[in-house]
Parts: sequence; C-alpha cells; structure tokens
Amino acid sequence: MKRYHQLILAILSGLLLSAAWPVRGFTPLIFIAFVPLFFIQDELGKPQNKGKGGRLFLMALLSFGIWNTLTTYWIWNSTPVGGIAALVLNSIFMATVFWLFHFTKVNMYQNQKGNLILLFYWLSFEFLHLNWDLNWPWLNLGNVFSPHHHWIQWYEFTGAAGGTIWVILMNILAYKTIKAALNFKQKSRVFSL
Repeated sequence: MKRYHQLILAILSGLLLSAAWPVRGFTPLIFIAFVPLFFIQDELGKPQNKGKGGRLFLMALLSFGIWNTLTTYWIWNSTPVGGIAALVLNSIFMATVFWLFHFTKVNMYQNQKGNLILLFYWLSFEFLHLNWDLNWPWLNLGNVFSPHHHWIQWYEFTGAAGGTIWVILMNILAYKTIKAALNFKQKSRVFSL
C-alpha cells in the first residue's frame, strides 16, 4: 500500500468519525469509521514494514485530528489557545491509544490476531479521560448514540462504555468481513487465470 493510499484512508477515517457524530447525524457510519485505520495498521504491521509505528501514529493523529476538529471546533469560541490545546492534546491521546494497539498487536501477536486489544486500550483511555482533572467526555465513542436513545436502552446497565464496546466490536467485524472479501476476490483472480 502506497503512502498516499494510507493518507487517503486516514482522512477517510477522520471524515467518517466526524460524519457519524450527533452534530451531523449519520450515526451508522460509526460502525465502519475505524475500518480504514485497521487497514493502515494491518499494512504497517507486516514484517517488511517493521519499524513503521511512527507512520501509523501520524496517520492516526491525522484521523483523530480531523475528527476532533470537525466535531469540537466550537471550543475555539471560549478561548483560542485553550481550544487549540484541547484539539491537539485529545488527538495526540487518541493516536497514542491506537499506536499502543498497533505496538501490542505486532509484538505480541505478530500482527495476526489481537484486534480486541484495541477494546481494552480504548476503554482504559476513556475511563482515564473521564477521571482526571482535565476530563473531556465529549468524544467518548459511546456518546455517538445520544440522538438515538431507543438504540441504547441498555446503557442503564453499561453506561456509555457499552456503546464504546459496541462501536469497536462492530468495526472489527466490518474490517474482518471486508478483508476476507478482498482476499477471496484476489484468490478468485488467481484461480481464473
């Protein structure tokens, strides 16, 4: 995968996350918003791309920067410096979580398995983000369903973390399905020759 393909996928992921957010209202897009980032991670986790974790961090930073900017631009109105700091720091935090997922998947699972580790890291990030002095719950993944309370009656038991679990699991399922379909298509071409 060429660098510009990775760049396009990173931008696409940020745009999908932004379009899914309650302000825009295309909520079902959240179930595929991480898929482009999973493809970047899969490519950069291959043995021939060893040591490309920095590039993954930058691609994730771009995605989360787009998402943060398009959904929380309004904090600029309170204080420009504070708004920029919040956008940049939150994007860095999210990119770090995705990089930790990549690092763990590559080093513990040889990039073959381990997608569920993102669930652990992301839930940990959201928990920590809710429980420190500079908490910022606006972009917790479970909050994406706020306009659709009839979808999430079970939040009574799980809280918004249940929505985060739902979002990440559905993204993993969508990624695995698309990847399997692409692999099947490539194998079909080989057999048709």
